[in-house]
Amino acid sequence: MSQDNYDGMTELNHIQELQGKQLKKLGNMVDDMKAEVQELQKRAAAATAINEPKKVVETVSVNADSITLGAPTNGQIKVYGDFEKTKEFAQKLRNAVELLKATKAESVEGKN
Repeated sequence: MSQDNYDGMTELNHIQELQGKQLKKLGNMVDDMKAEVQELQKRAAAATAINEPKKVVETVSVNADSITLGAPTNGQIKVYGDFEKTKEFAQKLRNAVELLKATKAESVEGKN
Protein backbone atom coordinates (compact mmCIF):
# COMPACT_ATOMS: atom_id res chain seq x y z
CA MET A 1 0.00 0.00 0.00
CA SER A 2 1.44 3.37 -0.93
CA GLN A 3 1.93 6.17 1.53
CA ASP A 4 -0.80 8.24 -0.18
CA ASN A 5 -3.32 5.43 0.18
CA TYR A 6 -2.31 4.92 3.81
CA ASP A 7 -2.66 8.64 4.60
CA GLY A 8 -6.04 8.71 2.86
CA MET A 9 -7.28 5.70 4.85
CA THR A 10 -5.98 7.22 8.07
CA GLU A 11 -7.80 10.45 7.38
CA LEU A 12 -10.96 8.57 6.44
CA ASN A 13 -10.77 6.58 9.69
CA HIS A 14 -10.23 9.82 11.59
CA ILE A 15 -13.30 11.42 9.92
CA GLN A 16 -15.41 8.36 10.67
CA GLU A 17 -14.25 8.42 14.28
CA LEU A 18 -15.19 12.12 14.57
CA GLN A 19 -18.58 11.44 12.98
CA GLY A 20 -19.17 8.61 15.43
CA LYS A 21 -18.34 10.88 18.36
CA GLN A 22 -20.61 13.60 17.00
CA LEU A 23 -23.45 11.12 16.52
CA LYS A 24 -23.00 9.83 20.06
CA LYS A 25 -22.99 13.41 21.38
CA LEU A 26 -26.16 14.23 19.38
CA GLY A 27 -27.81 11.05 20.67
CA ASN A 28 -27.04 12.06 24.25
CA MET A 29 -28.44 15.53 23.60
CA VAL A 30 -31.65 14.03 22.17
CA ASP A 31 -32.00 11.76 25.23
CA ASP A 32 -31.52 14.77 27.53
CA MET A 33 -34.12 16.74 25.58
CA LYS A 34 -36.61 13.85 25.78
CA ALA A 35 -36.17 13.70 29.55
CA GLU A 36 -36.63 17.47 29.77
CA VAL A 37 -39.82 17.34 27.67
CA GLN A 38 -41.23 14.55 29.85
CA GLU A 39 -40.51 16.57 33.00
CA LEU A 40 -42.17 19.66 31.49
CA GLN A 41 -45.21 17.58 30.50
CA LYS A 42 -45.51 16.29 34.07
CA ARG A 43 -45.28 19.83 35.44
CA ALA A 44 -47.87 21.10 32.94
CA ALA A 45 -50.26 18.28 33.84
CA ALA A 46 -49.84 19.02 37.54
CA ALA A 47 -50.42 22.76 36.99
CA THR A 48 -53.51 22.05 34.91
CA ALA A 49 -54.91 19.77 37.61
CA ILE A 50 -54.34 22.44 40.26
CA ASN A 51 -55.97 25.22 38.23
CA GLU A 52 -58.87 23.15 36.93
CA PRO A 53 -62.16 24.02 38.62
CA LYS A 54 -63.61 21.29 40.77
CA LYS A 55 -66.84 19.79 39.53
CA VAL A 56 -69.58 18.95 41.99
CA VAL A 57 -72.38 16.72 40.84
CA GLU A 58 -75.24 16.36 43.27
CA THR A 59 -78.48 14.56 42.67
CA VAL A 60 -81.37 15.99 44.62
CA SER A 61 -84.14 13.54 45.26
CA VAL A 62 -85.99 15.53 47.94
CA ASN A 63 -89.40 16.56 46.62
CA ALA A 64 -88.65 14.96 43.27
CA ASP A 65 -92.34 14.33 42.46
CA SER A 66 -94.52 17.14 41.17
CA ILE A 67 -98.03 18.05 40.04
CA THR A 68 -99.02 21.13 38.05
CA LEU A 69 -102.25 22.87 39.07
CA GLY A 70 -104.13 25.28 36.89
CA ALA A 71 -103.62 26.25 33.29
CA PRO A 72 -101.09 28.61 31.76
CA THR A 73 -103.87 30.99 30.70
CA ASN A 74 -105.53 31.16 34.14
CA GLY A 75 -102.55 30.84 36.43
CA GLN A 76 -100.49 27.80 37.10
CA ILE A 77 -98.58 26.43 40.10
CA LYS A 78 -96.26 23.45 40.15
CA VAL A 79 -96.22 21.64 43.49
CA TYR A 80 -93.20 19.53 44.43
CA GLY A 81 -93.31 16.82 47.04
CA ASP A 82 -92.93 13.16 47.79
CA PHE A 83 -95.79 10.99 46.54
CA GLU A 84 -94.88 8.43 49.21
CA LYS A 85 -95.83 10.97 51.92
CA THR A 86 -99.45 11.43 50.88
CA LYS A 87 -100.63 13.49 53.88
CA GLU A 88 -97.81 16.03 53.53
CA PHE A 89 -98.25 16.19 49.77
CA ALA A 90 -102.01 16.62 50.05
CA GLN A 91 -101.46 19.54 52.44
CA LYS A 92 -99.04 21.12 49.97
CA LEU A 93 -101.68 20.74 47.25
CA ARG A 94 -104.38 22.37 49.42
CA ASN A 95 -102.01 25.24 50.21
CA ALA A 96 -101.21 25.63 46.52
CA VAL A 97 -104.90 25.70 45.58
CA GLU A 98 -105.52 28.41 48.20
CA LEU A 99 -102.57 30.44 46.86
CA LEU A 100 -103.83 30.02 43.31
CA LYS A 101 -107.33 31.19 44.32
CA ALA A 102 -105.91 34.16 46.22
CA THR A 103 -103.76 35.13 43.27
CA LYS A 104 -106.72 34.94 40.90
CA ALA A 105 -108.84 37.01 43.31
CA GLU A 106 -106.16 39.69 43.57
CA SER A 107 -105.80 39.67 39.82
CA VAL A 108 -109.56 40.17 39.32
CA GLU A 109 -109.71 42.91 41.98
CA GLY A 110 -106.74 44.66 40.42
CA LYS A 111 -108.52 44.82 37.05
CA ASN A 112 -111.62 46.53 38.52
